[in-house]
Amino acid sequence: MSAWYSLLSDEQDEEDRRRRITPWTRLLADVVLPRLTDWFNREWNARDAAAGLNLIAAWEDVLPLEARELVVENALLPRLRREVERWNPTKDPQPLSQWLVPWRVVLGPRLHELGAVLKPTLLSALTAWHPADQSALALLRPLRPVWGQHDWEALLLRTILPKLSHTMHEFIINPQQQVIDGFQWVISWHDLVPHHLFIPIFEFEFFPKWFNVLHLWLSTAPNYEEVMRWYLNWKKMFPEQLQSHERVRDKFNYALELMNAVLSNSPLPSLDMARIQPPVPIQAPQLEPVTAPVKRVPLSEALTFREMIERLADDNGLGFVPTKKQHDGKPIYMFGTVPIIVDKDLILTQVGGQWRPSSIESLLKQSQAQ
Repeated sequence: MSAWYSLLSDEQDEEDRRRRITPWTRLLADVVLPRLTDWFNREWNARDAAAGLNLIAAWEDVLPLEARELVVENALLPRLRREVERWNPTKDPQPLSQWLVPWRVVLGPRLHELGAVLKPTLLSALTAWHPADQSALALLRPLRPVWGQHDWEALLLRTILPKLSHTMHEFIINPQQQVIDGFQWVISWHDLVPHHLFIPIFEFEFFPKWFNVLHLWLSTAPNYEEVMRWYLNWKKMFPEQLQSHERVRDKFNYALELMNAVLSNSPLPSLDMARIQPPVPIQAPQLEPVTAPVKRVPLSEALTFREMIERLADDNGLGFVPTKKQHDGKPIYMFGTVPIIVDKDLILTQVGGQWRPSSIESLLKQSQAQ
């Protein structure tokens, strides 16, 4: 076809070529584009990304950008969309990332459209997930490019962060017999969760307990070499990216200040909670999910998130009723006996007078307890 391209296209500039119908553009419209479209729609195995990418690369020099876009919009994207809808995370042996993420070089930001198609499947699959199960981390890490930053954070807030927060809430700090499994389950997410969402989990669920143990230990005339080893071992458990973050670094510096005060024979100062945690939680998931399985709800791309929540209520024998009240212009609903706000793709419930993100599991637990 390269030879035909040289013969049938003229030497006009690109702008003029777009305005005129040349023999080459007629050949593309009548023969080439229909064949390419049919191949992607009917013959191509969508889980063989290399075959599709190689075909597009082979035509790159002779296929105008507008023609390639027609193939992408009319054949490639619809075919990938159908395959993503069919994907089953519990049964498919081939990792989704192997055949979806390579298309980033062709689709660019349009890959995020497929992330939106994938989201309902993940919401359902992660309903009963527990952080001890590292399969979610293995699944989501290579899929990160499928979502833009906003959608990625929204997915984490709804599925991952409430459970990481709950795990750290339940974590026990005991210098005499320390079990670190729960800490390791949480910290393993450090490179996938943005710092502004990840660090508050430690500020509210880890460091207050850690400082209470340190303060009590320092008040009993301890072996300071043991205290320092304990301090250094915990610090090493934080990856360098977190250690160097200002808010984490200040926590460890404050611990050194307390130890130095005692070593210099000064009175042990009371804990300054302002140094340990900020006064108001910002984007920190506060409600604790339960680990008991809840009734699964089939999620469909065609449903809005509010409709999904309404179906969830109905399938669990609970009412879902709008009220006349609003908060910041958003309507308040009654999910059973629990007032909630459905904000885009987040569930908000009241905690201490503040509206905070909640997981589906937490909402069901709260509604069934009342």
